[in-house]
Amino acid sequence: MRHYFSSKEVIMRKTRLMVLLVLVVFALLLGGCATIDKLKTPDKMTHMELAAWANGVYNAQYDDYVARTADPSLLTEEQKKILRAKKKLLTEAHAILMLYSGYVEKGIIPSRELEQMLISIVDRLMWEVLTW
Repeated sequence: MRHYFSSKEVIMRKTRLMVLLVLVVFALLLGGCATIDKLKTPDKMTHMELAAWANGVYNAQYDDYVARTADPSLLTEEQKKILRAKKKLLTEAHAILMLYSGYVEKGIIPSRELEQMLISIVDRLMWEVLTW
């Protein structure tokens, strides 16, 4: 047995669904806005937070590199060139990250120059990779 709804009932159901959808989106936006003030820029992070953040960015980029180079036969020459540049940048970043993290783990306050080097290389990892 089929139930047929009048056009008025269909409109009411759609209206309720839209109101519910708007309320859910509004609640998600409010939740997102509440967490934005908790985000820190690198210059506001503690040494431990900076090391953890940089390590997270490095690991994400490294995982991306490994995934993309899993089957080199599928890559074009241009893609290979880009991935070689990414590997060079990852190698440079790894050395700086290990030095900075080593200091932090031992309780030694890294120099401001090393901190700036770390922020700069992580910035390059995030933004140069996006433009490739």
